[in-house]
Amino acid sequence: MIQESLKKEIEIAVNQRFKNLEPFKWEPIVAGYTNEKYLLSGNNKEPLAICKIFTEDGIYQHEQRFEREVQALEVYDGSIAPKIIWKKESEVVVYEYVEGTELHLLKFDESISDKLEEVINSVHKISNTKRKVMKTDVVLFYAKLAQSYEKSVLGYPTKLINKLKDLINQQREILDEYQEKLTYVHGDLIPPNFILIDDKFVLIDWEFSRPELPFFDYQYFNYYSKAHDLPFKLKIEKEVQEFYYNLVDVLERLWRYGYEQKNKKIFYHL
Repeated sequence: MIQESLKKEIEIAVNQRFKNLEPFKWEPIVAGYTNEKYLLSGNNKEPLAICKIFTEDGIYQHEQRFEREVQALEVYDGSIAPKIIWKKESEVVVYEYVEGTELHLLKFDESISDKLEEVINSVHKISNTKRKVMKTDVVLFYAKLAQSYEKSVLGYPTKLINKLKDLINQQREILDEYQEKLTYVHGDLIPPNFILIDDKFVLIDWEFSRPELPFFDYQYFNYYSKAHDLPFKLKIEKEVQEFYYNLVDVLERLWRYGYEQKNKKIFYHL
């Protein structure tokens, strides 16, 4: 549960942004096991802000996830991501509530497909102009990730960890070949993270944003579009299609293993 002292700090910041909307109402939002989320509404019952509290999961450190989310929100501020209202170092970020419809709840047509491609391409294009990414950034991320799985007390399957290590070794050649495409990816392009507002998508939940090739985002989206029965897939260059399918698949199997061990319930049927 969120502490009363923290709630007060947040309410002051939200009040300054939206002006005299006390008393505030706090509602918990169902979220993943790496964070707590609350919807903050004003006295007119209008949703104003989302409060996201980062918790530890043993693999993706909460300080790193906090930093990635804040950096991404600042880079994409007001264009394809919500605006930050308030943050507390390594722990909490509060951003403006965006009112719209989640992707998997939309009636799919060609215009939706065009908007999807546009927003995903914007993630990578904006990153290319504002952030410098090197091959070593990607290699280091995956090396640390594999170590975290090996050291975890949850006993992640050795077969999956070894497969991840094999893929990390394969990726070095791919990174050399496509080095000019290196960028920051969103890293968690599941359909509920796409919010359609008027005629454009806004993306939420940037805590897994990191250096990578854009192919990761494409394949991650395809992986979860299947889970949500969406009749749309992003095109991926044939030379890397199988590799990124395997990479996303092993990462998601590791993720689901950890989730199910901790929560004793199924995350997604895939």
